[in-house]
Amino acid sequence: MNVQPLFKYRSINSDDPESLKLVEQIFLHNELYFSPPSKFNDPFDCKTLPFFKTSEDIFKKHLVERIKVGRNFPDAPDNIIEAFADKMVAEGMHENKAEVILAFKSSLEKTLEGVGICCFSEKKDDILMWSHYANGHTGFCLEFDVISGNSFFSRAIDVSYQEAYPSLNFYEDKKWMQTIIFTKSNRWEYEAEWRILKYDGPGVEKFPEASLSSVILGCRMQEKEKNIIRNLVSKRRGKVQIKEARIKEYEFGLEII
Repeated sequence: MNVQPLFKYRSINSDDPESLKLVEQIFLHNELYFSPPSKFNDPFDCKTLPFFKTSEDIFKKHLVERIKVGRNFPDAPDNIIEAFADKMVAEGMHENKAEVILAFKSSLEKTLEGVGICCFSEKKDDILMWSHYANGHTGFCLEFDVISGNSFFSRAIDVSYQEAYPSLNFYEDKKWMQTIIFTKSNRWEYEAEWRILKYDGPGVEKFPEASLSSVILGCRMQEKEKNIIRNLVSKRRGKVQIKEARIKEYEFGLEII
């Protein structure tokens, strides 16, 4: 990746033990939470469906290969596999049939629920992101030095923003799954988002301790929450700068000081 640094917005509620636990995980244990896509605020996220219409030859070749490496027909002779593939072609399963799409949609949802995703941004001062992800500017924003945390952040991939769903073909587009996970509507382009995937399921994962370089306190954060963050930062072994977001006097914007 060639972007540096990356930021992550978070909320904090000193009256909510679960919220405080998540904040402590960050500063005391160097852990970030990876969410399943179903928890995202965009209902279109990770919902792109590929098309299944292709030629009979490509469909048959794909199906035969899948059967041979799968467990549906263990040790089946080639003539049995070929006969089954011919039957599927005869039934028009290469024609983007509704039942194929429905089965794939169900399978995709189950697969993605087993994947954790952690989201970052190239921006630290976007007023909408402070509103959406830092509880109306009352939360904080983490700044990560991706070079110091290369072992973790080298997995980050930037999100692509498009006006319409990408046109994908299940049989012909080799990276259709990556496209589904890393493509969003261009209405979200202001987020300049990067994502890291965790394939063993949603949950926490450690980031390199040295990669957390600063924490920015929101312009509407209460003093009680500020003191909690300051106290947690003081317990870290490495130096983490504490900055604050301030409302600019003569424009719709924030300055980070």
